[in-house]
Amino acid sequence: YEYILIMEQYGEQLEEDAMINFWLLKVCPLEVRIGYNEGKKLSNYHEQAFMHKLEEEKRDFESDVSSYKFEFDQLKQFADYSKVSEYAKVSENLGNSFDNAKLKLKDFNRREEIFGITPTVYENLDKLIEEFAPYRKLWDTGFYFDSHRETWQVSPLVKLNYKKIVQEVEKYKKNTVSLIRKFEEDENLNAIKVCGQMKDEIAKFETNFVIIEHLTKDAMVKKPNNWKSLFAQIQIKSVQQQDTLQSLLQLNILERVDDIEEFVTRAEREYTLDQKLTKDILEKLKYIKLDLLAHPIANSWILNSVDDLQSNLDEFLNSVLMMKQSPYIAPIKKKLEDVEKKLIGIDDMLVE
Repeated sequence: YEYILIMEQYGEQLEEDAMINFWLLKVCPLEVRIGYNEGKKLSNYHEQAFMHKLEEEKRDFESDVSSYKFEFDQLKQFADYSKVSEYAKVSENLGNSFDNAKLKLKDFNRREEIFGITPTVYENLDKLIEEFAPYRKLWDTGFYFDSHRETWQVSPLVKLNYKKIVQEVEKYKKNTVSLIRKFEEDENLNAIKVCGQMKDEIAKFETNFVIIEHLTKDAMVKKPNNWKSLFAQIQIKSVQQQDTLQSLLQLNILERVDDIEEFVTRAEREYTLDQKLTKDILEKLKYIKLDLLAHPIANSWILNSVDDLQSNLDEFLNSVLMMKQSPYIAPIKKKLEDVEKKLIGIDDMLVE
């Protein structure tokens, strides 16, 4: 009320709604106090309900953490790599539980901060998550290696990427070695046993590298006739676009590794020569430009200069000569001789 008087004294007029609100504060103080007290009671009620719910959730949370510890203790007893898919699922579920627990704890702390409560710290949970990390890595590594191995074995061999497979396997080997060191420090014999089994499985798969490496080379993939010739030579029935590592292993292809290596080495060198002929001569010939001038009298064109063209021809003929001396020239010998005749013909024309 005094504020209104002061405003009027200095010639300021309040808006009608403001005047009404100030007047109600003067004439209805009891109602205001009653409303305030009722609001405070309602606020206290909701705060108590909120805190009760929070405490109830925290008790459930502690119970969950205890169950996670029990599950983790069971996980540490797993010692059979052949059950990797089953155990990896258990590990994944436990990992998800720990991830959700961290999010729930973060939510607890946020709600505690709202009411000025000291944030709850669960050191047991932090310790569990830290101890669980290498086991999670163990079963993740085993699961992904097992999955990739299955894919590599049943996919068409010609579609495999040898270099990427080697890189993936090397990654799994490094993980296994680091895990063995970790579990040796913790003296967990079960985990060490699993690592040893996984290491053996990786080494066993690596014996197939020689087959994957040779049969995925360009000379075999891009030259179907080479594939047919090889399998006819080693007397194994094969359909290039359908054969898998698994199907070839069942036909005892590893027993013919020496024959395969010898054939593919020769085929790769022949293929390299063919590519050299194509890229170093035939492709370059397409883009040679002639410097032409209009003939001053005849309705025709004449070469302005042959120096660059002659230089290119000399380079091509030298390349042809070197290729002809290769012991792997047989498959492209006729093709190379045809190119050589054309180059010599052009060279003779320039000399004339």
